[in-house]
Amino acid sequence: VITSGDKTTKNFEIRDDVKIHRFSYFFPKRLQRLTYTGGMRESFKHSFFAKIQVPFFILFFFLKAIKFCKNSDVINAHWTLSGFAAIPFKKMFKKPLVLTEHGGSIRGLPKWLNKFVFKRMDIVTSAHQDMIDEIKSMGINNVVDIKNFLDEEKFLKKHNIKSIKKELNIKNEKVVTFIGRFEELKDPLTFVEAVPYTIKKFNNIKFLMIGDGHLKADIEKKINDFGLNRHLFLLRPTREVEKFLAISDIFIACSAEENCFSTTILEAMLSKVPCIITKAG
Repeated sequence: VITSGDKTTKNFEIRDDVKIHRFSYFFPKRLQRLTYTGGMRESFKHSFFAKIQVPFFILFFFLKAIKFCKNSDVINAHWTLSGFAAIPFKKMFKKPLVLTEHGGSIRGLPKWLNKFVFKRMDIVTSAHQDMIDEIKSMGINNVVDIKNFLDEEKFLKKHNIKSIKKELNIKNEKVVTFIGRFEELKDPLTFVEAVPYTIKKFNNIKFLMIGDGHLKADIEKKINDFGLNRHLFLLRPTREVEKFLAISDIFIACSAEENCFSTTILEAMLSKVPCIITKAG
């Protein structure tokens, strides 16, 4: 895996037997604004500096990837800018290019750029039917529907519910959970704003929010303004999301744009947690 890094990540690590090589695209690293900020569209919206960094991102991505792509069988790019950086490798190394579209590129980049890159891919894949329809509307026909994969064993195994609840100081209360980026796309503020109405009618509920992003400060302010510190807990993103789904009684997704085949919703369903979601995606 070739991906960007930031000031908190290692340049190289092995995770689950996968070798991960990271590159920096601006110096010092603390000034990088394009990635690790909650999503590409959000980066462009909140930082003009992020737009300036796009050419540097593509250049350093290309330089980092060139020595690894030569010996690969297939090059799989995730989002349009990665695909753009990989286009030269198709001719240089005669390697097939696959681009997986998650939605961020279509929502955040100009249509002409997406079309330019998609046309040069051997295959474009997506897990979202609305994305597939949008790509096809550009005249791209080599689109394949591949759903997101989940580790069933991870989400179906038994957990020590009492121990997990004890960590969070939760006793016999019901648990309502939000998992996702703290960005406008996911609409976490609606979740927070619904809490005061809920606790007026039910006093035996705790709320969990797991994520990070540009809206975190706004979320914290609303929690303080509404006096929700005893009712709503903010947790940073974790690779052990299954632990918190195991103690959840309801899962909430508030996005006005993207819910269909959202990975977190699929994970909640696999964990047998009832889901309340908006009609979106």
